[in-house]
Amino acid sequence: EMEVHNLCARECVKQLAHAPALRRRDPPARVHVAMNLPELALDFLDAFREMVCSKTSAMFSGSPIELVVHCYCFAREKDHPENEIHPRMIAAMARVPEGTRIREVRDVAPKKNMYCVEFSVSLSEGGSSVPDGALKDEVREVEPKRQKVDP
Repeated sequence: EMEVHNLCARECVKQLAHAPALRRRDPPARVHVAMNLPELALDFLDAFREMVCSKTSAMFSGSPIELVVHCYCFAREKDHPENEIHPRMIAAMARVPEGTRIREVRDVAPKKNMYCVEFSVSLSEGGSSVPDGALKDEVREVEPKRQKVDP
């Protein structure tokens, strides 16, 4: 069974919160989210912040699910894209989920490479167990990149 939505990530998560509960399955249903707005997609990961941090489902009326996210983004640094991608994930979700993979998709232009950031999180039944505002303390400041100095 597949259902497709074409919405802003934040709006989609809000709508799916009120969707009917999924029937119980073992293993839980997998919900794949493809975020394909490479310039901004990492910033929209904040839609999943509470779920990733609390590991409880806020979708499908709190049904347990496996959330699988495929987030397309750009990075300038080809050798170590995680140096650019991970700080943005931390800013949006307060952490980089365990098992996060960064896969190169293609070169778009010089110093502009497209990647797909993929992670999955098993979410247990229930709404949020994290009080509003509690996650703000978890965000760490990321050191600014050093400027390249020509010899």
